[in-house]
Amino acid sequence: MLVPRIFRFILVWVICVYFGFSCLAGTKKPVTDTLVERLLNQSKYMEVSRLILTKLKNKSNLDNDHRLYYSSRLSIAQIRLRNIDTALLLARQAFALSKLSKDSSLIVDAWKALAYSYNNAGNLDSALYFTRKMMLYGERSGDQKLTRNAIVSISSLLSQNKRFEEALHYSRNADQLTQKINDSSSFSLCKFNIGLIFLNLNQTDSCLYYLNKSVKLAKKMQQNDLLIYNYGTMADLYLQLKDYKLQKKYLLLANSIAEKIGNKQFLAMGYCNLANGALDNNNYPEALVYGEKALALLKEQPFPVLKMKVDSMMCAANKHMGRFDKAFPFLESFVKEKEKQVSERQQTQLNELMVSLQVREKNLTIANQQLYLSRNKQNIQVLTLVIFIILILVFGQFLYIFKTRKFRNELFKKEKDLDRQSSEFLTYLEWKKTNNVDIGTDAKILHLEGLHEETKPAHVSQAMLFAELREAFEAQKLYLDPELNLKTVIKVLGTNKKYLYQAINENSDNFRSFLNRYRVDEAKRIIEHKIRRKEELNLSELYVPAGFNSAVPFYRAFKLLTGLTPKNYADEVRREVKQEASRKG
Repeated sequence: MLVPRIFRFILVWVICVYFGFSCLAGTKKPVTDTLVERLLNQSKYMEVSRLILTKLKNKSNLDNDHRLYYSSRLSIAQIRLRNIDTALLLARQAFALSKLSKDSSLIVDAWKALAYSYNNAGNLDSALYFTRKMMLYGERSGDQKLTRNAIVSISSLLSQNKRFEEALHYSRNADQLTQKINDSSSFSLCKFNIGLIFLNLNQTDSCLYYLNKSVKLAKKMQQNDLLIYNYGTMADLYLQLKDYKLQKKYLLLANSIAEKIGNKQFLAMGYCNLANGALDNNNYPEALVYGEKALALLKEQPFPVLKMKVDSMMCAANKHMGRFDKAFPFLESFVKEKEKQVSERQQTQLNELMVSLQVREKNLTIANQQLYLSRNKQNIQVLTLVIFIILILVFGQFLYIFKTRKFRNELFKKEKDLDRQSSEFLTYLEWKKTNNVDIGTDAKILHLEGLHEETKPAHVSQAMLFAELREAFEAQKLYLDPELNLKTVIKVLGTNKKYLYQAINENSDNFRSFLNRYRVDEAKRIIEHKIRRKEELNLSELYVPAGFNSAVPFYRAFKLLTGLTPKNYADEVRREVKQEASRKG
């Protein structure tokens, strides 16, 4: 192998991120940092990390969206440096910050950082979950470029986890969508991704077919970076076929383009691959030549992981040539670089942990403030609701009182009308007594009040008997006797039970109701008399002078017959007296 597989996958990710996602969400990002983006495009991940850490330490000058942007970018940089735990921590911070952002491009960046971090941490399900969120967001928003880029990412995730058949399906979908939206800048990348998957499936003919198409498109669009990856992948293909001549040819082609565009890191990687190929072919002198060229470039632009690989190859080549004295310094350099990387990684992780804690502290403060505001808002809402309910209850109570008062007033007026009718009957009795009117006159009166000529004599006699009953009650005040019963009334009237029942049933409800009406009317007269004369009124003792033998039947009969309680009736009388006084005044 010319390059460890993990490096090849990392380089593919770089292409997908900074070639395909450069137009993420199809819109211009409102929050960005030109220097950070340039360093990322130049693969200077250590410099990016230091720059962002410095900015995050000065967090007072950063709003939520800028902290979200830098956390996402720092997570990507740490993935490239293989600090996966740190990258995942930063990606989770970015995701938490994204919940407070309204910038959709930054929110998608946070999903992307989480997807890459989970993938490199070996959690494929979570990585695919967040990448699919990006894809679904693109479909919902109608952003076909974002959807295509998410599909490319899903394909790369599946490839890294050796699910090549699924990855091929997604890559072909991405290619079709690219053709549909006519994104010419991505034609070559899509063909390259399909060719790379065929390489992993060991389908060399299909791999070469798509890589050659990608090369033609990349040349047409002058995409030199992509040409380098194409030639490097072709070299890997011929390495699998053990065709070392063609392998070297394509590596030299890749190097010539890297030298042309001045990308020393790609050039160093190319020489490293050439050295590795020479070492595999036991061509140790050639391996040393290419190794020296790679080390010279790595002095100008350090890439620690690549330098460790070159040191190990230089050590191996010298050992095979019996030059142990020259092999030993490379071994020392390898060990020293490894220890340095471990130390730097630990320090970086410590710094990032401090930044993470500071960010979490600030986020906690913001969350507490938001919780306080939310609780205040809830309290205000609850208070408003309570006041509203109280107002409704007060209004309902007022309406109830108003309607009740109106209803009581109507009942009181009805009772007053009944009192007037009783008064007229008393006046009639007085007139009858004064003028010695006989019972025949009663019959005529009854006739004038509604009895027809053809009315049967029995009915007339019942009406006459009922009139005598009323006359006896009014004249003798029989109802004031608490022990009054039907037998006593029969004796007073000189009739029998049957006739009296018929007379009462024809002209009233029943004897008890007839009797209680007289007693209630008496209670009403007492109430009105005492109120008008401003005498003390004790309602609890009113049942005795009204003819009841206890308070309970009195209250029940009063309410049943008038619709009012004694107190309600007394209140209405007082109100009437006040109105009369005000009219007089």
